[in-house]
Amino acid sequence: MQLFDISTTETNRQIPPESVYAIAFPVGLRPHEQETYCRGLAKISIGALAYLLKNQGVGYSIIKQIFSQTIIDAIRTFALGLPWHGEALAMRFSLGRSDVLPRLKSTCVNQEARNHVVRIAFQDQSTIHIEGMLYSQYGWMLDLPNRVAVRERELRLENAIAYMRVPTTLKDRTQSPDSICIINPDFVGEHPNIPIHWQNRNEGGQP
Repeated sequence: MQLFDISTTETNRQIPPESVYAIAFPVGLRPHEQETYCRGLAKISIGALAYLLKNQGVGYSIIKQIFSQTIIDAIRTFALGLPWHGEALAMRFSLGRSDVLPRLKSTCVNQEARNHVVRIAFQDQSTIHIEGMLYSQYGWMLDLPNRVAVRERELRLENAIAYMRVPTTLKDRTQSPDSICIINPDFVGEHPNIPIHWQNRNEGGQP
């Protein structure tokens, strides 16, 4: 009797039902997928910041000052996949932010359609706070230190996808390490030995 983890198994391999207690399907992104996802979000964040500043009439010299700041330059370099030659920096996207979804959805002109939204707020001349929503389903948040003042303190992009209806539940599980588990009915009531790597994952051992 064994536990079958589909995330570590060839997808075309036949599962022997007579010896499998349960099958676990991973929910969320693997580490390399998270990095790819974050690069995409970094591109969206930096691109939206440049576009909205220019659209609000912010001068080129001010935009250049903002983007020359170390942490913002590092995010841009990360987004483009370029080598970073400066000192190591801690950059962290807050993924799986389901709390962002209803907040941004409520501000959309068409709340019944799926929307892409990027909201950028310049907070107390010290932080650029970026919130985003893709397809009304995937939320993220990013805070960037900032020392440059701008006149317009809040900027926003909205793009409704009119032909796609909003999901029934605003639940973002992008970063969740959870698994969906299907139990073999032949083993209901039995308690198999759980492999150590499964135990570690269930106790938060998986990044």
